[in-house]
Amino acid sequence: MQKWEYRIVSIELDGLTVRLEDTGGEGKTYGVGKGTPTMSQFLARYLNELGAEGWELAGVPTADLCIVKRPKG
Repeated sequence: MQKWEYRIVSIELDGLTVRLEDTGGEGKTYGVGKGTPTMSQFLARYLNELGAEGWELAGVPTADLCIVKRPKG
């Protein structure tokens, strides 16, 4: 039986700042201003980084949370 490990990614918006923090101890803060990517582009970039590490999107229970998973072991 396949076993999984999970991480929860929390998305916080504070004015012109986007903070992505997850249960794996990683966090990224981005300033949003003229000529910078949108919040959706920031989130896509971060999820692509996690995907390169073997994580896949498992769910989006609320607008400010993402759950990712990868095979354990």
